[in-house]
Amino acid sequence: MQNAGMYTMGTTMMGGGAFRSSLEEACDCVPDQSVAARQKEELLDFYQKYAPGQSSKGAGLLVKYSENFPRLMMMLNQKYRESVAIIAKDEKMVQTDEFKRLNPPAPAEEKTGDIFADQLLESKNKLAEMEKKAGAKPSSADEEEQEL
Repeated sequence: MQNAGMYTMGTTMMGGGAFRSSLEEACDCVPDQSVAARQKEELLDFYQKYAPGQSSKGAGLLVKYSENFPRLMMMLNQKYRESVAIIAKDEKMVQTDEFKRLNPPAPAEEKTGDIFADQLLESKNKLAEMEKKAGAKPSSADEEEQEL
């Protein structure tokens, strides 16, 4: 929720132009009547690729998260971290494990000038710090994660 508030505040302060252009670049929009079918397809594709043995859970999760599909996908991406690829904005280069190994992230104090990239970098550094202190990845929704 906090991140949503920050994005809303950023969009409000800077105008909707940046949001709209990012949306157009990243969005594969579908008509309203096709949303449910598209969500089902996306979820089943996700499970086939990252957790083939768990694909039977898809139908139940679609019903449970029918009003909040983005949350479901966010939780799945957090659980199956290999599903997330970082793309450098300027180079449009997918950062593979080899790329990450050869190009470690910049320290938090080195700002990129892109407010969203800086916020992401800061969040990633905080998460890494929390994981290091805890000795494991922190989970705010252990029960929800179990059903994924």
